[in-house]
Amino acid sequence: MIQKTIILALSAFLLINTSCNQLDEVGYSILPDDDKIDIIASDTNSVLIKNILPNDSLNSFRVSNALLGSYIDPLFGKTTAGFVTEFRHSYTAFFTKDSLELDSIVLFLAYTDTTSAGYYGDSSTNMEFSMHLLTQTLDTIPVPSNSSMEGKYNPLPLATFNLKIKPDTNIVELKLPNSFGEAIMELDSLVRYSDYKDQFPGFYFKPNSSINSGITKFNLLSSNTRMILYYSKGDSAFQAGFLMDEYCINFNLFEHDYNGKEILTNVNSAALEDSVIYLQSMNGVRATITIDNPSQFYGKIINLAEITFPLYQTSGYMNYSPISNLILLTEDKSGNLSYITEYSTGGLSYDDDLMEYTFNITRYLQSIANQDEDLMPYIYLVPTYDKIDLARVVLDNRANRVKLKVKYINQ
Repeated sequence: MIQKTIILALSAFLLINTSCNQLDEVGYSILPDDDKIDIIASDTNSVLIKNILPNDSLNSFRVSNALLGSYIDPLFGKTTAGFVTEFRHSYTAFFTKDSLELDSIVLFLAYTDTTSAGYYGDSSTNMEFSMHLLTQTLDTIPVPSNSSMEGKYNPLPLATFNLKIKPDTNIVELKLPNSFGEAIMELDSLVRYSDYKDQFPGFYFKPNSSINSGITKFNLLSSNTRMILYYSKGDSAFQAGFLMDEYCINFNLFEHDYNGKEILTNVNSAALEDSVIYLQSMNGVRATITIDNPSQFYGKIINLAEITFPLYQTSGYMNYSPISNLILLTEDKSGNLSYITEYSTGGLSYDDDLMEYTFNITRYLQSIANQDEDLMPYIYLVPTYDKIDLARVVLDNRANRVKLKVKYINQ
């Protein structure tokens, strides 16, 4: 009896820590017949998957990609994205107004991706946005992505731009008004950053939300994303550079309007699950997943647990690339979110041929089997790069197509 208990414990340890599909992989085949343990496989387990709107504000502070534009998606409604950033001068410059002359000041923005994954919307139309000077210094406290900028910027724009969504080159070059460059040169020098920041605390890139065009991504950390002030003295030319780098405060701002769309029908429905599931980045709609009848696993040793989400192929589906990465988040009783353990060890895979996502949730289901009292009874399904990506996807849960496959041992 003691020997069998030891074998059971050893087998359970190996099974949970390897999550193997076959017992042979952990030496099951060499055990004596009397000591072999039956693994029960079940692929008929159901989960309840439900659309929700995020109740958190999604900290979009210090982002690498800035999202900008406005687009009306036939399934997801209207999405608007803008961003706020500082510019930091990269080296000192001395201006002597009686001998120096401003030539121009130019803004360069590097696209994150020039393929179809780099924009969201209609690439045949132009987007319009304006650049505004902030009226106050940015706080170092993280800013929610649904924040309002009202009263925090000069409503009179420094410049307004009309830009084609899908670029022909990797960088867009935008000329700023000379009056802005002259205002910088009024500082006399760019020696003290605090002097410059007092006058130019930051900038708000505001999309024209009345135009249905698209949203694109700019790489703020690219060396090609910068602002350059060109000036001269006689025949000699000079320049002063300004960067948006990791030392600058920046954040994205998102707005979603789902009115009239099935998304709100799902969210407002009292049903326990939805047959069609909508997921959108930019702090958009997400989903909760609840294991149906979790008590069936209480006291079990979970060998393997996988949950599969098939794509829903709507008529307009192929117009958009599906989200390349999704994550599952657990929540404790204090409201703290964390990745499921398997996420860092291959928890997600996407099969482009089968058009479905598969997650390994073995350790999570073991926590349920152990009746972990600090664990909430649901997990969140969220786009991985929520605050810096453009994608969306629709999942098919008609006739309970979202399935949980489990292999476990009865203790």
